[in-house]
Amino acid sequence: MPAKGPCSGSSAPSHRHSGGGITGSEPPPAVAAKCRPSLDAWRRADARPRAGRLAVALYAARDEYACAALVMLARLESLGLDPSIERVLITPAGYSLPPRVAAAAASRRARLVAAPPLAGPDGDAYEFYRGSMSKLFVFSLSEYRRIVFLDSDSWVRDARQLDALFDLPPVELAAPRAYWLDPGRPSGGCDDHAAPGAHVGEVPYAGRQQKFTSALMVVTPSAALWLRVAGKYFPEGAGPRLRHGEYDMDLLNQEFKDEVMLLPGPPLFALSQHWQDAAGDGVWSPFKGRLSQERLWAEAGLVHFSQPGKPWYAELRGAELRKKHPDAHPRLYELFDAYNNATAALCS
Repeated sequence: MPAKGPCSGSSAPSHRHSGGGITGSEPPPAVAAKCRPSLDAWRRADARPRAGRLAVALYAARDEYACAALVMLARLESLGLDPSIERVLITPAGYSLPPRVAAAAASRRARLVAAPPLAGPDGDAYEFYRGSMSKLFVFSLSEYRRIVFLDSDSWVRDARQLDALFDLPPVELAAPRAYWLDPGRPSGGCDDHAAPGAHVGEVPYAGRQQKFTSALMVVTPSAALWLRVAGKYFPEGAGPRLRHGEYDMDLLNQEFKDEVMLLPGPPLFALSQHWQDAAGDGVWSPFKGRLSQERLWAEAGLVHFSQPGKPWYAELRGAELRKKHPDAHPRLYELFDAYNNATAALCS
């Protein structure tokens, strides 16, 4: 029997999967990072043909997000995501990409798609979410069999986990659970013994409907799906039918709560806030205490920039980030530095 090497117990998978649980046979994170097979080798392990057109879709409604989309396109390319998977960049009505970004996106064969006017509540009065509803136009792109949508303000750690999403069972919408949100205690029934206001992690109970994020979505687009969303929430000739403070994630959870395919949060999808404090993970999650910050970093597929903020904020760049957050985990500095180094190379 051949001697076991440092990668023993973590061989290349024989089929596509979306990440996985933590088992005792896996090597430590530092070893796993070195032993992780290349995307091409991993894909060859199960080279099933895929029918129909596939795409990764992003959106940009402001210049900062346009640059972030360009960084994402370059990142996917550098990680070896299958070039036959098309790249789509959605922009809202009335917004034009900066010429340099548009040219760079075109050089990476990104298809630019203009969405119709899809204003948020109160006419997009809240600047932070302005243009965010344009991501919903991904439901209309029925020329694709399946689309993996990613919010541009994210950093891909493992493209294999994104690649695997194209092989999910048939479903109109799949998305990771918003694991950092407590779905809430039921008002009655078998869980009445739970303490009022208790968090899931403190007093176990069967909660209300689990929310999902719109920062990563797997969509089977169709004319019927688009008409369902547009006709109900953005009727032609009328203002958006949205309550004050209701944006894309709220709308989707309201409309698809009983039919969405819930995907795991980590390792597929994680928030940058997990590394905001080196002393410990401050984000409540069902895996808290079972998954260290270092292990989460090693296994994450996509990290979404949440807290301490977006990486293009001046106070979160280089020395300013370290000054403002001196007690952050080193992985937070690594994450923000990687993004800002990429923007300097691609968007300056």
